[in-house]
Amino acid sequence: MSELAGGVVLRAKRRSDLGDDYAWRIDPELARLDSRPVSRVTFEEFEQEFLAALEFPPPGVLSLSIDVGGEHVGNLVAYDIISGESCEIGVVIGRERQRHRGIGREAVTAFLQHAWHRLGLRRVYLHTLEDNAPARRSFEACGFRASARVQRQAWMIRYEARREWWLMEDERTPYPKRKQVAREDNDSSDGNEPVTC
Repeated sequence: MSELAGGVVLRAKRRSDLGDDYAWRIDPELARLDSRPVSRVTFEEFEQEFLAALEFPPPGVLSLSIDVGGEHVGNLVAYDIISGESCEIGVVIGRERQRHRGIGREAVTAFLQHAWHRLGLRRVYLHTLEDNAPARRSFEACGFRASARVQRQAWMIRYEARREWWLMEDERTPYPKRKQVAREDNDSSDGNEPVTC
């Protein structure tokens, strides 16, 4: 899509992502954060699935890679895309050293702008573990609001963002940046730092 602040780039998946994506699929910590069992898929099985999706992308799915400084650090996938309506997203920062640096927040913010202005969507939603406080703060900083508590493998919080919430904000200062400025103003009296990831 494009380069964002801090050198974060959202781009289409490519064959060179295969090794990273496989490592992240079988990573126990990432599986826990995604509230799914650790994948037992072999590399060969994963490669076949990966290459098929590159050649014939599944309908209603948009798979993107997140790069920083030319390095593939994570993925953002939009699925269940209903034209003109909604989609669900999942985001992962696979490289541990790149987590908690605001990369996911930048990528999600860019995707939301793409969803509103290019895809014509009205609502984007996601689920995250109830006890994953860093992810929850990050999504809230992007303009998501908690909308439900859902039982899956573990308790999850469903978050959603709506196009009209963004359109109510000043277009020159995107929602997350404006919210960050407001939070800094509100927190200055009690010494709390603004939320960053």
